[in-house]
Amino acid sequence: MITELVKKNISWSTFLVGSYVSLIYLTGVTRYKNLFLILMLITSIFYLYKNPKIYFGALRNKIFFALCFFAFAVIYSIFISKNPELSFNEMKTPFFRDVFFVSILIFFLLYKEDNLKINKMILCGFFIGLFLITSKEIYLYCMDYKDNIMPFSNYNHRSVSDGIVFFFPVLLSIWYLIKKNNYFRLLSIILFSILVLFALLGTLSRGAWLAVFSMYILILLLNRDWKIFIITLILGTAIFSIIKLEKDNNKSLLLTKMEQLDSSHRYKNGTQGSALTLILENPIWGYGAGNKIYDSVYNSNVVNHKEWTFENSLGPHNIYLTVWFSSGIIGILSFLYLVFTYIKEAAILVLSKNKYTKQASIMLVVSFIGYFIVRGNFESVHLNILGVYLGFLMSVIANNDSRLS
Repeated sequence: MITELVKKNISWSTFLVGSYVSLIYLTGVTRYKNLFLILMLITSIFYLYKNPKIYFGALRNKIFFALCFFAFAVIYSIFISKNPELSFNEMKTPFFRDVFFVSILIFFLLYKEDNLKINKMILCGFFIGLFLITSKEIYLYCMDYKDNIMPFSNYNHRSVSDGIVFFFPVLLSIWYLIKKNNYFRLLSIILFSILVLFALLGTLSRGAWLAVFSMYILILLLNRDWKIFIITLILGTAIFSIIKLEKDNNKSLLLTKMEQLDSSHRYKNGTQGSALTLILENPIWGYGAGNKIYDSVYNSNVVNHKEWTFENSLGPHNIYLTVWFSSGIIGILSFLYLVFTYIKEAAILVLSKNKYTKQASIMLVVSFIGYFIVRGNFESVHLNILGVYLGFLMSVIANNDSRLS
């Protein structure tokens, strides 16, 4: 019975991809992530050897074309850099391996898989990933408490914010899939959501908070859940009012961050304002890829801009400015085209009548929007996760019966 259940829901390919994705934001397990990546490569080579024409032909799609366009911009940014070797070393892992290479591996592995297996794997991979990073954070909070370090009192847990933003939509996707008369599952999801919220607040990252809130509202709207949407607005207004009243009486770091509405020196002459100034001095060609290239250009120009807030580079704190700075007009246009294509293609799948395809697609597009559009406008988010988004979407599109017809 167990064997039949496993065969029905899991295959070798979905196991490899799901395991890799679930570990992607868990620290301290690099050897296991690399192991799954190697197994994914070996399996993909085997599939490619058996049917090279089919797999290479499958790459002729809009998502992969947009990725190739952006890859051309990245290669261009390496060649124009004042230190091409440094730029290549900074881009070879986060882009060439984690974006370009991983997206193709995921697509090849899932191309001939059953649509239901793919959707279940995506949902399970995201859920397990969120469970792992949340469990680790709760454990770290317990260790802090033993050392008399109270929650929400420092920025030691900020690094988990990317993972929570990436995985968060799976909570609501599962909420809409589980049967509400199964009280054990219902209670488990509610309790786990509380732990995730606790870990999210502990990051003290307003960009992550805004991204999660935006994703939450967007998922409610896409599922047309007007009842919970109205309740959320009422509760949100009440909580914000209480925070405003309590701020003067309670000087905790958490309440201060929740009430803070300024940009933390991002705009005008801050991180983003100074980055835009540098970009507009060379908007067409760009300066070259890599954080070290940006730091070098910023630090050499700061003497000419006394109005800048920071004497040393802190980075652009905006993924779009980062891309524009590195590869000029071709870079920003190719990246915007990739973002537009992803959202457009995923939006079509959201209309699917299959509940698993619909919720998996909603999860992918909302997670993408929260990570790259909402949070990406406040932070220089890591580009490497783009490979997972692209690989999953290409796979769901290729295996979705209604889309193919």
